[in-house]
Amino acid sequence: MADRNKVLIVDDDPYILKILRLILEREGYTIEQAASGNEAILVNRRFLPDLIIMDLVLPDIDGAEVIAQVMRSAEMETRPQIFFISGVISSHDALTHVITIHDRKYKIIAKPLDLMKIVETVKEMLK
Repeated sequence: MADRNKVLIVDDDPYILKILRLILEREGYTIEQAASGNEAILVNRRFLPDLIIMDLVLPDIDGAEVIAQVMRSAEMETRPQIFFISGVISSHDALTHVITIHDRKYKIIAKPLDLMKIVETVKEMLK
């Protein structure tokens, strides 16, 4: 994990923020969190995460638009890895479901979250 351990978690559900922070900190990751799209954009600029776990549906800006803004403003070497979490798709759909933003495909993991799958996905994406 050496240099790639900063994770930004974005979700408007405080329980999800808390539980993901706890399990990922236990795995040795440095965590920042945001509860809205606008907050995520600001935290991203300051924190420069290696990975963003992004809720697809947020109260102010949807997660896809947040990521589009993050990717437009990021230098190539600071572009984070990204995957989405969402309660608007089923677990069955999420097995094959991806979201495309500006010709780039992103994985979606359905809520309720399988915490082991989240940890495995983070480890895989940051190796």
